[in-house]
Amino acid sequence: MSQALFAAYLGVHRNSVNRWEGGLTGIDLWDFLRVASVLEVQPELLLPAEALTLGALLKQAKGEAFPPKKPVQSERDPRLLRNEARRLMAPVGEKRA
Repeated sequence: MSQALFAAYLGVHRNSVNRWEGGLTGIDLWDFLRVASVLEVQPELLLPAEALTLGALLKQAKGEAFPPKKPVQSERDPRLLRNEARRLMAPVGEKRA
């Protein structure tokens, strides 16, 4: 099937199909579902195999949800941590440094 004919079935311009195939642009969800419908396959079959594994999904989720933690000053300098603990533990009536 040519890109022009496939684009006609989808109701999009043939250049859109060309860009999707070449990886120049992403495909939106509704166009993706129409592609699956035109090809008469389940949408999951059009996804890359590595995207379907649990390990790949967890790795991607971990990378997005938990960016690398940048240490704060107190984690780098234990003296600051001790001084802060003393200041916070001082009785209420005392002047805090």
